[in-house]
Amino acid sequence: MPSKARYCIGLDPGIITGFAIFDRNIKELIAVSSHPLFAVYTLLDDWKHADIEVFIENPNTWIKFSST
Repeated sequence: MPSKARYCIGLDPGIITGFAIFDRNIKELIAVSSHPLFAVYTLLDDWKHADIEVFIENPNTWIKFSST
């Protein structure tokens, strides 16, 4: 089984996309921000040579909360 990457990048896509980086070695979030979707491509490109795994939220699994 392959080892896990050092960095986890999480994306919450939308008009404004959430972007977070978790460092598995120190077990801390090292970046949390939000950007227009196309700006996230530049951020991901900056990390392309690092040891990363990218996780993208699936908005189709979202369950709406009800006030009733």
